[in-house]
Amino acid sequence: TLVRATSAHDSLSVDFLRAFRVFRLMRALRVLKLLGLSALRMLIEAVQRSVQPFVIVLVLSTLMVFAFAVMLTSLVPEVAQEDEKTRSVAFQYYGSVAQSARTLLEVIDGSGDCVSDSTLTLLEAARGGYMGSVIMLTVRISSSFVLFLTFNGLVTGIFVEQLFGVHQRMKDEEQQKELQQRHDCLTQLEDLFSGAGYPSDAKIPWTEIKKILERHTEIMHKLDVTMEDARRLFLHLDHTSHGDVVTDEYIFGFFKLKAVSKS
Repeated sequence: TLVRATSAHDSLSVDFLRAFRVFRLMRALRVLKLLGLSALRMLIEAVQRSVQPFVIVLVLSTLMVFAFAVMLTSLVPEVAQEDEKTRSVAFQYYGSVAQSARTLLEVIDGSGDCVSDSTLTLLEAARGGYMGSVIMLTVRISSSFVLFLTFNGLVTGIFVEQLFGVHQRMKDEEQQKELQQRHDCLTQLEDLFSGAGYPSDAKIPWTEIKKILERHTEIMHKLDVTMEDARRLFLHLDHTSHGDVVTDEYIFGFFKLKAVSKS
C-alpha cells in the first residue's frame, strides 16, 4: 500500500511538472505574440546573413595572426642576445610560431600572464637601449591593435550592416504589401462603382458613394479613412457644387487621402 501511494504521489508530481511546463511555454508564446516577432525575425535573419562575412573575416584574421606570429618569432634570436630575463620571456612567449600566435590571442582578450609579464619585461629592456626589444615591443603592440580592431570592429560592423540591410528590406516589403493592399481596395471600389452604373468616366453623386461605402465598410477600414473623410473629399472635388464628381477623380482622391491620413 505504501509503495502504491508513493507511486501515485510520484505520478501526480510528474503530471504537475508537465502541466507547469506547458503553462510556462504558453505564457512565453503569449509574451512573444504581444511583443511581436518582427524584431526577433530581423535579428535571426541578420545573424544568418552575417555567417559568410564572418567566415571571411575569420580566415583573414587567422592569416594575420600567423603573419604577426612569424614576425615575432623571427625577432627572438635578436632578443636572445640581451639580458637573461628578456631572453627567458622571449623564448617562453615567442619561441615558436604557435606560442607567438597564442600570446597574441591572449593579449587581445586580456587573459594569461603574458599581458603583463612580457610587456613589462620588453619595456624595461627597450628603456635599456636594446633594439631587439624595441622592435619586438613595437610589433607586439601594433599587431595587437590591428587584431583587436579586426576581431571587434569588423565583426560588429558586419552585423550592424546586415541588421540595417534586413531592416530596410523588411520595411520595403511592408510598404510594398501596403501598396498592393491599397491598390486592391481601390480596384474593388472601382468595380463597385462600375457595378452600380457609374463607370470610370461617369459622374457619381454623394448619395450613391455613401450607400456603397456603408455596404462595404471593410474598404474604409483597410484604407484607414472614415465616412467624414470621404465626405470631405467629395466636397473638395465638387468644384461646381453640382452634387456629383467624376468617378476616376474620386477614386484617385481616395488613394491620395490614404497617404495624407497616414502621414
